[in-house]
Amino acid sequence: MPVTIKPAKEQREEIQNSLASILKDTPLDHSVWKIVQSFLNGQEDLQLWWAVFNDRIVGLIVINSTEIKALAVHPATRSRGIGRRMVALLKERFPALEIASQCRATPIFKVFQSRN
Repeated sequence: MPVTIKPAKEQREEIQNSLASILKDTPLDHSVWKIVQSFLNGQEDLQLWWAVFNDRIVGLIVINSTEIKALAVHPATRSRGIGRRMVALLKERFPALEIASQCRATPIFKVFQSRN
């Protein structure tokens, strides 16, 4: 699956619509929602990046200057390597990125660790 990444540059409403689609089955008390809300409120030095396939947003990843803070993939495109590809592409751009502690229990973290 040829996935690319791009920084989120859309207007707030467009970003919220894409987030709602990707996170539609994610419980509201999940940490990804808290991190995304921090991004939307400008509370932290966070960047939101989209995973794109066939001109459609299929995933998101939130980073700060040192860590991957959150990652999510659209329910319809899960288990296809999109999360791993997002992490790999961001690591190419930002080699010093680490995985935040709240992400360390995820399968993506295990793949990341095995490649470092």
